[in-house]
Amino acid sequence: MPETTLDDAPDLARFAYGGYYSAGSTGPISMVEGRIDRGDGPEAVTLVGLSDLDVARVRDSDQAVGVRESVIVGLGSSDNAYFEAAKAAIQENVEPGSMIVLAGHSLGGMVAQQLADDRDLKDQYDIVSTVTFGSPLLRPGQREGDVRRLGDAGDPVPQLRLEGFLVPWWRDFGLHREFSRYSTRGILAAHNESYLDPEVWGRYDALGVRGGTSTVTYDPEAVCSFEAPRMPQTLERRSDVTTPEPEVREALLRSVPEITTRLAEAGPDERQELLQQAREVLAAVALPTEATPGDGAATETPEVRAVHLASVEPQGLGRDV
Repeated sequence: MPETTLDDAPDLARFAYGGYYSAGSTGPISMVEGRIDRGDGPEAVTLVGLSDLDVARVRDSDQAVGVRESVIVGLGSSDNAYFEAAKAAIQENVEPGSMIVLAGHSLGGMVAQQLADDRDLKDQYDIVSTVTFGSPLLRPGQREGDVRRLGDAGDPVPQLRLEGFLVPWWRDFGLHREFSRYSTRGILAAHNESYLDPEVWGRYDALGVRGGTSTVTYDPEAVCSFEAPRMPQTLERRSDVTTPEPEVREALLRSVPEITTRLAEAGPDERQELLQQAREVLAAVALPTEATPGDGAATETPEVRAVHLASVEPQGLGRDV
């Protein structure tokens, strides 16, 4: 099979989307060794892709890619199974001193930011770039390399952090936005489909730089996928994942006093309004979406629809680990 070259941001998004259950991967983490060319010749690099919330995967195997994890990671906690699994996959399979490019969709993009901020990984590797698609900005830290956040104008998820509701400038800090036809087609279209469209994001290169020329080349048969099983203490019962679980609501509620005290004063009514907005967006991202009327297709969940649009073939990720 010929090598694959990622020329632009949509190509990179397709790699990250390859971690979906419906793409045939064994887990949400994809990894491959390849070459990066930033204009001065090819250099060895490891590409790490991280997919988003995945309804089918949680129901099938209790992987740490449900609503619960989306909220916990969104609150800035690295004490989560997705982050731990991704960190372990890198440390166990990538030679120290190697260059790394991180790419993630939504929840995966938040985990990518956590990896770029992890002290151990920064000491062991050269993290060149972190590119996120439809991901909120986590609390700023000392992240290594460039962080490029791409967000469709109709996608509210990049602005979902509660700090953004209290401090408006936080929502768009470092966010590269594009208005597209998906911006008016609803949250799911903007959040899942826009990032795969070269007409929208083709001006951004494989490192998320607008007008850049960087590319990444790799052997598609060498891509490995890794699981991110939930931590044992979270396995008491399966997640419905269409609505936040009680512990998630509690985590949100516990976070509000700390955030409001730190960033702004908010009364009880405003506080409840902020929480409601966060719940509505999370629920919208998690709920299934109906196929286009009249096309004869079965109902698809958002992540299945995204994989279908990305043309990620099932079992097309090479060997599994």
